[in-house]
Amino acid sequence: HVVITGDDPAAIDAAAEMVTQMLVVIDDEKNVHKQNQLRELALLNGTLKEEEWCHLCGEKGHRNFECPKKFALNNRSVLKVKCAICGDTSHPTRDCSL
Repeated sequence: HVVITGDDPAAIDAAAEMVTQMLVVIDDEKNVHKQNQLRELALLNGTLKEEEWCHLCGEKGHRNFECPKKFALNNRSVLKVKCAICGDTSHPTRDCSL
């Protein structure tokens, strides 16, 4: 519930319009304010990942379950992500601790 009070009807109508606009449900993908709040929360929690990368094809911008090549690659030909610094396949180069 929202209680709006004002000195004149024009101010009350303007306030009612502002409240009405705030009550419109926005899809999460289009809600920039919510995305920024969630990003800030992840940053504060230390869980923010700037870029997602795929362990299957090694490309940035998507995760394993979103990989467009997932069905084209069978289990024998799955590409391994390999660190250019230490040569390990458990992480990409950007995550290397060396």
